Amino acid sequence: MQLSLVDPQAFRDGFSLATFLAGLAKEVLDPKDPPVGPKPDTSTAAAAARVALEKSRAMLELMDKAESEAVYAHGEVARSVTGLQAALQADQAKYQKALSSAQRHSERVREAFREVEERSNRVGQVGTRLGDRLQRADALRSRALELVSLFEHLALFAALPEGDGAFAAHLPGLFWEDRRLAEAAVRRMRGLEGAGGGGGWGRWAE
Repeated sequence: MQLSLVDPQAFRDGFSLATFLAGLAKEVLDPKDPPVGPKPDTSTAAAAARVALEKSRAMLELMDKAESEAVYAHGEVARSVTGLQAALQADQAKYQKALSSAQRHSERVREAFREVEERSNRVGQVGTRLGDRLQRADALRSRALELVSLFEHLALFAALPEGDGAFAAHLPGLFWEDRRLAEAAVRRMRGLEGAGGGGGWGRWAE
């Protein structure tokens, strides 16, 4: 169906029913392209009533058309939401399967997965009380892409060797940057201890 009165994009943010209806009424009461010819006769009450009746009929026809377009647009959006929900469920199933497989690795890997899952849950809590189906579709699409990204990270973690050395060598900087900074601080303190004659911090470190 070709939509001429209903624009789905107008329903995303800040939709006003009063503004929408006023726009429809303006098409009848004050058209952009008025018909060619003399203006309708409104010199008498009867003539004015006929003009008002014609405009009322035109308004009813316009409302019927707008209703049909709105119903059609609603169905299209509903189908889109259904498809996104199915894709999201499939991605969630893949994510859970990958998570279960990864839990067979070392405790450090399992801790990393739990942290990733917690971050995913925090992202999922952002979308609340969406105003209409288009906003809901946008949120579901965003969540699906996030889960795909998480699944790729899980697949990468699952492929790592189980040895601690190989594990630490292949982890992203997010997981080992803090440890490297801590080791550098320890080396610095030991250097200061040696320069100062072996006192102070070294006794506490032992």
